[in-house]
Amino acid sequence: MKVKRFVRSLLARSKTLFFAIFLYKKYLKMRTFLRERIDSNLILWKSESAKPTIFVNVSSLLVKDHGGGIQRVQRSLIDNWGKNPPGEYEISPIHYSESEEKFFYVTPDNESNLKVSQHSKRGVVEMCNGDIYLNTDLDYRFALKNEAFFHSLQKNNVEAYTIIYDLLPLELPEMFPEGIYELHLKWFETALNNSKLLCISKTVEGNVIDWGFDKGLSTVTASINLGSNLFESSTLSQQIRAIDQPKLPINFLIVSTIEVRKSHELVLDAFEILWDEDFEVTLTFVGRRGWKVNNLLSRIKSHKNLNKKLFWFEELSDESLEAIYKESTALINASVGEGFGLPLVEASFFGLPLILRDIQIFREVAGEDAWYFRTADPEGLALSLKSWIENFMDGKVSPSKGIGSFSWQDTCDQIVEIIRKDKAIGGKN
Repeated sequence: MKVKRFVRSLLARSKTLFFAIFLYKKYLKMRTFLRERIDSNLILWKSESAKPTIFVNVSSLLVKDHGGGIQRVQRSLIDNWGKNPPGEYEISPIHYSESEEKFFYVTPDNESNLKVSQHSKRGVVEMCNGDIYLNTDLDYRFALKNEAFFHSLQKNNVEAYTIIYDLLPLELPEMFPEGIYELHLKWFETALNNSKLLCISKTVEGNVIDWGFDKGLSTVTASINLGSNLFESSTLSQQIRAIDQPKLPINFLIVSTIEVRKSHELVLDAFEILWDEDFEVTLTFVGRRGWKVNNLLSRIKSHKNLNKKLFWFEELSDESLEAIYKESTALINASVGEGFGLPLVEASFFGLPLILRDIQIFREVAGEDAWYFRTADPEGLALSLKSWIENFMDGKVSPSKGIGSFSWQDTCDQIVEIIRKDKAIGGKN
């Protein structure tokens, strides 16, 4: 019996030993993996460079230019830095290749409408101590898989900045596709924990600070202003010429992705009331299809006034959008939430009056230089539009010249100045 107990004891110890060895091997493998991820092989590291570089991540723009506000910000920053680079920094647009798990320089070969130099660096991105990483992207997958990349930046004394466009998926999750809340939360938390946040408005900065306070987290933020000058062009595109748009007295314009949050359906309902009452007005939508709007799009495509008093341009270049602004009488924005509202300053650049839902961000951007409405029903909005039309016909509506004075070069200079001040005090403030 003693022998049997001894054998069983040995076997039990052996199993425990084998299991311990198995776990230890797993630990070693995981430790090696984690060390590699912390060191991060997404880029190459070099010892020094002649001048520090601001690496601007525009990855999603090279995958697909959706033509939305984020893409316009990305293109405008790169274009203006290309024309007038800051003296003490080089500017290098970069993109992440998910298939190769590397950051590459953006070159004329893959630039997707970015005005990059013909002498741009090529190959895998090289960074060194003192460089800057500026993320202008909204790439959920990258945030989920590569948080260790930011640890690598910190380890190598590369300061990271992230442009925050809004927290709307967290504030209005019912207006976004299913699952976006969780993805945006992870992306935002990664940015919050690993970079200074450059918010595109005081309103967004306040929302970020409040969100962090509610979660017991400290936030390192600054706010920037977005520019308004589009690419200059004096010709109409063939796409616009193809439609015989009638020259009615008043042409209203909405520029935005067609999605529930933007309230296109409310505006269309109000205009149907105006058309039924024989108001000679047009309504033009400029923007790509978004989410949760299939019924609305079917309604637009089958509308009796389509290409007569109702127009929808889904794909427009900057030149064509500029032409639309010049042909319009006023801009409407009925969105229930925005991070900034870039079309407001673009419209103001061309002197268009603004008709806006009365929300905090629009008050910040437009101040008193706009006509505000609070109603959320078509009848109320139609009544407000009738009042605006009456004032317009009586010459009592002024152009919105007061809010479009900030250029994209000013935005670039503002970002560089924030970086410069942070450097002067030894890091992000």
